[in-house]
Amino acid sequence: MFINKLSDSSEEAAETQTWLEFALRCNYIKEGVFKKLDDKYEHIFAMLITMERKAETFCK
Repeated sequence: MFINKLSDSSEEAAETQTWLEFALRCNYIKEGVFKKLDDKYEHIFAMLITMERKAETFCK
């Protein structure tokens, strides 16, 4: 169940990144704002992947 929720979270983060790219291409946000937010989402992905690999340590 925990891994399933991590997977859902990864999908939601990916969707947000897609919308950020859309916002950038439509000039709703500036390149600097996009870069900052995109970097944060890449960091979130890294944390979710690490949590998935170590799921047993969170599910005691």
